[in-house]
Amino acid sequence: MTLIITVAALGGLGLSASAEGVTIFWPAAGVAVAMFTSISRIRRRDALVAVGLGTVLSGFPFQDLQWLQVVGAAVANMVEAHVAGNILRRALPEGHRIIRLSDMRALAKASLLGPSAGALIGGSVTALSFDSSWLGATLSWFTADALGIALIGPGALAIVSALRDRVPAARWWHTAYFGVATVAVLVTGILLREATGRSFAYLVIVPLMIATIHLGQRGTAMLTAGTAFLTLLATERGYGPFVLGDSNLHPLIAAQIFLVVIQGVLLLVSTEATRRRDVLAEIEGVFEAALDGVMLVDEHGTVRRANESSKEMLGEGLVGNRFADFLVEPLDTEVMLTRRAVLTRGRRGNGTEFWAEVSEGKVIEDSNRIRRAIVIRDVSPRIEAQEKLDKLRDQFVSNMTHELRTPLTSILGYSEWLLEATSDPDVKGDLAQIRESAGQLQLLVDDILDFKRIAGTTNTAEDVDFSGLISTVVQVLSPVAGQKAVELSVSLTPATVIGDPLQLERSVANLITNAIKYSRSGDTVTIDLTSDGRDTCLKVADTGIGISGDDQARIFERFFRASSAVSAGIPGTGLGLALARDIARSHHGELTLESNLGVGTTTRLRLPVKAPQLETAVR
Repeated sequence: MTLIITVAALGGLGLSASAEGVTIFWPAAGVAVAMFTSISRIRRRDALVAVGLGTVLSGFPFQDLQWLQVVGAAVANMVEAHVAGNILRRALPEGHRIIRLSDMRALAKASLLGPSAGALIGGSVTALSFDSSWLGATLSWFTADALGIALIGPGALAIVSALRDRVPAARWWHTAYFGVATVAVLVTGILLREATGRSFAYLVIVPLMIATIHLGQRGTAMLTAGTAFLTLLATERGYGPFVLGDSNLHPLIAAQIFLVVIQGVLLLVSTEATRRRDVLAEIEGVFEAALDGVMLVDEHGTVRRANESSKEMLGEGLVGNRFADFLVEPLDTEVMLTRRAVLTRGRRGNGTEFWAEVSEGKVIEDSNRIRRAIVIRDVSPRIEAQEKLDKLRDQFVSNMTHELRTPLTSILGYSEWLLEATSDPDVKGDLAQIRESAGQLQLLVDDILDFKRIAGTTNTAEDVDFSGLISTVVQVLSPVAGQKAVELSVSLTPATVIGDPLQLERSVANLITNAIKYSRSGDTVTIDLTSDGRDTCLKVADTGIGISGDDQARIFERFFRASSAVSAGIPGTGLGLALARDIARSHHGELTLESNLGVGTTTRLRLPVKAPQLETAVR
């Protein structure tokens, strides 16, 4: 089959020149190279044989040529097809068609190197056979085949790839429609040239440019190849806009230069346009396939595009409305710009609410219009599952601690009684260890019960003298600091906040207790309260053992204890900071921690002076 197709494609190939020595255009060179580029490796030898045989068959029956001339032409064409075809085969991806700007460089390279190799052989044979100029014969050969590969090669490659990809019939008809329009304009230009004596060659640019926009690279390559073939054929026969001109330039050369420039520009434009369309199609596929809701909103917050997932989540009336209208509470713009997912409440089209994670990025379009890409995810099942798990866990912990309290009380009581009743020093040591361990366990149980009691209590909103509250806590904890030889440095600015005094007292006590507990003898704990009229900030800094960077990521988790505290043998439950943070959040504040291992730890409790309605400490 390859042999038949290639021989048929080379049926019109011949070795000839016009009377003036100007090269005639040979489209078979481009077809041969395209065929060699596209077939499988196993059949390339057959293709080369077919190129040579096609040259021989077109030379003897139809032209009065000697066997040396025909064999030389056949060898030249085989070398040319091999060189140019391999250049294109190695450079062109995706079905051996030109789809990138770099492929245009490969086409130019193949159009220069392939004909150069063939022209060295063919030109030499022609010069010897006709006793003519070697340079003229070589240039004539090179020009013809270079134009054949450059102008016809892309179209032939496009046809092969379209057949291989089984392009729908509608696309073929679309290309044919523009082909007919181009031929009509070409014929009109010929008639106008004959009637007026002026060149109307530029008219063919109009349908070609319109086709470039609609057809893409493959259709454009087919159309420009056909246009080039018809134009040069008409010019060779003495018709067309390039004939009978006032210029000394030969009509064929003028037509060839015009077509090469036009085709080069059109292929560059169509290749880039096709690449962009392919990228947009890929993005569109990802956009629609995303399970999360993805939207593009303009600078005014109006939704301009939305995928199906976002429409299913928020309703069909999403596009054209403000995204903020589909949220229960407005988003913090500064937080959104960090591209972190923000947990909020969304509102569906039917009015029901759901938990949503929202994140956004910025998209700047070519027209300098700013678009924001917003991704929204329905996390209600996850939140509900987490709340159910937290409830079960809290219930288990509550039941366990209540059940442990009675036997622990007995253990402590009996260990105290036995310590007083015995005089054996070894027994006293064992009993003291039992009492200490039971005491630590009872401390854990009491902390858990206190945590549950405070966390489950709804906050009361009242004016709280925050500086006075801190002073009271410091007075209570001063003896503890004195026992450890830890100095307390206190600097308090008068400040009042709105909150629950019980919860705020517990939070402050936990922060100062931790600072004292994890300080060493001779260390200093600094307690500093400042206010700017909008927020109050309590800073508690110690110069104690510090916390490692790895542990800081989990330090606010319940029951988590830093490895530095565990290795130092300092008792604790891992609930103090967790409770303090939950209390801060329930008061619409924030608790942060900074620490360096072996240097010390600083915690900052920020509370608004005027807070909205308070929530429970743990949600």
